[in-house]
Amino acid sequence: MRDFSVYGYWPHTMERWGEVFQATSARAAEDLAQMYAAERGAALRVAGVFEGVIASVDRYTLFVDPRDVRNLDAEGLDPDVPGLQNETWTVLGLIESAKDRRWNEHTGGQRFCDHVLADSPLSAEDVVEDKARSEGGRLLVCAVFDGTRQRADALYAKFADPNVQVG
Repeated sequence: MRDFSVYGYWPHTMERWGEVFQATSARAAEDLAQMYAAERGAALRVAGVFEGVIASVDRYTLFVDPRDVRNLDAEGLDPDVPGLQNETWTVLGLIESAKDRRWNEHTGGQRFCDHVLADSPLSAEDVVEDKARSEGGRLLVCAVFDGTRQRADALYAKFADPNVQVG
């Protein structure tokens, strides 16, 4: 058994979510995450799985939209403070079509993981959101990590629903 960090969001609240599971593979960890959600009667959209215990650094928001007004009443959040120089950040999320709601419902969104240079995690989110928007999509950021991180689920999952195969 190995540790896997699973990240995504709850569609009914738009809250970011992450948890560590012990499993034999990334897919088994993702299945455990979905069982966890099912036990709570909720849907979970998984954006990515990483091997090991990987903590996100996006402590300035609880939601996929970091400017969500519900953050104003949330406890335990830290402000995003830009650094003096650019650093590499890994931004994880799901890209939804801006025009095709049925595609979004069918796939749950396309998994997205990119490495960007920025002066803070929030600035890194802004960079990739602009990139997704320019390509006709909407990025729902689920986590930001310091440094360069590689998804362990990249070989088996292109979409939030890993069973969906769209050409």
